[in-house]
Amino acid sequence: MRNGAILGGMIAVFLMSASVTEGARLVGQGVDAATDWAAECLEACNREDWVSAVAPCTKAAEKGDARAQNTLGVMYYLGLSVPENDAKAVEWYTKAAEQGSALAQFNLGQNYRMGQGVSKNEFKAFTWYTKAAEHGHSMAQNNVGVMWSLGVGTRVQKSNIRAVEWFIKAAEQGDRDAQKNLCQHYRMGRGVSKDKAKAFMWCSVAVAQGNEKAASVADTLGKRLDPEQLAEAERIANEWIERFKARTETDGPLSCSRL
Repeated sequence: MRNGAILGGMIAVFLMSASVTEGARLVGQGVDAATDWAAECLEACNREDWVSAVAPCTKAAEKGDARAQNTLGVMYYLGLSVPENDAKAVEWYTKAAEQGSALAQFNLGQNYRMGQGVSKNEFKAFTWYTKAAEHGHSMAQNNVGVMWSLGVGTRVQKSNIRAVEWFIKAAEQGDRDAQKNLCQHYRMGRGVSKDKAKAFMWCSVAVAQGNEKAASVADTLGKRLDPEQLAEAERIANEWIERFKARTETDGPLSCSRL
């Protein structure tokens, strides 16, 4: 099994990091999620009872349930009560991704980017990230932004303008890495006009969201703003922070029902 210290966080990323709710969008694709096997898979997943999840998730996945397919892919990737097997993870991610699961599309992009279970392929990683990003997956949106900013996997010249477009989408959904990336682009004037106040604002939001790497940048930028600019940037930052806090409280604990 992969490093147990980060296992909980990895489960959250693979199963629950999308900002879209997949269930309603996937109704009618494959077996209905309300069938016995899919429901039992979901219940076991919510309990993180992976031993009990193996049989129903496998049966539901084999019958075409996209959420079960993605879940089973995660189980093989992380070695959750099944042998760790990146190739099988990719197999199940692909089935779910082709049905339109943003989570599976993101997971598949990750495997192509890292060359796990498949040959490393930045273009395929970019392609699957983009599909997930277009479905509203915030982490995929940030990754697409990064790849555009570097010109990696895009097969065309890099574009900071496109990068910023994706960073904005992800940042406004609460992705702390995208918030820091957006901060840096405003700070450097990459893809946007230089704007120290907006840079400070987004780095401040990123820090509040838990991105400690943005703290020193925010501190430096804050010292370069006059009192009026600083006060206004802090006001806007606080509005975003409160918005994300309210969203978290409304959503409640993450669960596999949000696959």
